Amino acid sequence: MREIGDEVIELAQHQRMSMVSSWTEYLTLSRGAHKKYLLAHACHEALAEESDYFNQEKDDYELPEEINGEPVWVEDGCLVSGRLIINMDDMGLEFDDPSEPEVAAWLNDFGWTENVSVTDLKRAIRWGGSQK
Repeated sequence: MREIGDEVIELAQHQRMSMVSSWTEYLTLSRGAHKKYLLAHACHEALAEESDYFNQEKDDYELPEEINGEPVWVEDGCLVSGRLIINMDDMGLEFDDPSEPEVAAWLNDFGWTENVSVTDLKRAIRWGGSQK
């Protein structure tokens, strides 16, 4: 676990795959809008397509080390930064107490139980400070 910013804590990460791509997905903990906490999926912010940096004359990529002052690397055909963006498509799970049954069910439904337990989540809340 490591702190990503003032309001988001990365709890775990794993590889996800579809028929055409793969990416690293992160489980994050942050302040909820309606309840104390929010568990959500996040991924690195995509800043550009790798193909934008293909030099046809050299028949090779000329990838920048930074974009807008942020270090970048290639992930699934995109240049991404270290900044995590919460995936709002799945809306995550808001909760007040990690012991709520919905928390364990959500972790299980999205395949995170091999990486994170409710005990780990309680520890992260204590480690990250109280969420107001």
